[in-house]
Amino acid sequence: MDLLDVGTGSGGTVAIPAALRGATVVGCDVTPELFEHARRRAAAAGVEVEWVEADAQDLPFGDASFDRVTSTFGAMFAPDHTRAAAELVRVCRPGGRIAMTTWVNTLRRRAVQADGLVHAACAARRAVAAAVGSRGAC
Repeated sequence: MDLLDVGTGSGGTVAIPAALRGATVVGCDVTPELFEHARRRAAAAGVEVEWVEADAQDLPFGDASFDRVTSTFGAMFAPDHTRAAAELVRVCRPGGRIAMTTWVNTLRRRAVQADGLVHAACAARRAVAAAVGSRGAC
């Protein structure tokens, strides 16, 4: 299984554990300074992970490159959620899976929605859901 972890940071949340379970993993992040620590962590775990500097809004991978695309508190920080979501969908193979973890501040969400806007985390989830033709939960 080929897995892309977007906003991987130091790789400890998804990239390295996925590699330990046999996935071929690419971890990407806009902050490549974190990769030095990520490389040490992967080496200590005895796994290979490819570390790539990349923006969630403009991923440097071909269409349908990965079976799984994950983002744990990463892509939600992209300024353009629709564009980031489209990129996650673009690089995911047909029949693949996209998984995101985000948070929602309930009080802020209510205040922002009252102004007719949508909280960033909800926007990210809804954008991915719209791109794959399903309903987003929020």
